Amino acid sequence: MYEVKEARGLIGECDVPGDPETTLYLLGAAAMLSQSDLTLHCVGDDWKTRRALDLLRRLNAQLDIQVTRSKSKVTRTVKVQGSELRRTRIGGEQTDLFIREVPFLAVLGTQAAGETVIRDAEDLRRGETDRLSLMIQNLRQMGAKVGEMPDGLVVQGPVRLQGIEVDAGGDVHTGLTFALAGLVAEGETRVSNTGDMCRDFAELFACLSTVIQPKEVKI
Repeated sequence: MYEVKEARGLIGECDVPGDPETTLYLLGAAAMLSQSDLTLHCVGDDWKTRRALDLLRRLNAQLDIQVTRSKSKVTRTVKVQGSELRRTRIGGEQTDLFIREVPFLAVLGTQAAGETVIRDAEDLRRGETDRLSLMIQNLRQMGAKVGEMPDGLVVQGPVRLQGIEVDAGGDVHTGLTFALAGLVAEGETRVSNTGDMCRDFAELFACLSTVIQPKEVKI
């Protein structure tokens, strides 16, 4: 069982050596929280990382990117602050590239103004668990306004999410999605059946442990 409470922001610095998934998850989570001021070092120059940065900018994430070039490689330092996210449409090749991150992109949609549409994600329905249906069901239980389509979903935001207990169906990406959703949900979110989430995303959770700033409780 992974437990997470609402945060006011992600504040600090972390290294993410060439991992596009960790980069997308951390930058997206920080952008959702109004008081965030997060800097990621060693961000890669691969195709997926560059597209992830483009996607976050389309969502209006406030990114400041500095590029460092050496003889052997190109790296980036990316700073993100809490952002007023806005709607976007995701489909086709972009969905194929980010198919494992689609559940998290839906969470971003819950915090974005307007209607976010994700199509061509029917692959998430295949296998032992229909991950698309599971994601939509859990988001609705958290208070999100989500419409379901055979190959995707429509999310209306922004919405104030509520902490609940979530069964991730043994999928690490679903587990991580709702662990991060818990950062913007009122109260406490408890995520069970997460597979090897903490092992598979060890660097991400190591970063989170140093940058999460809990929301102050008013008495």
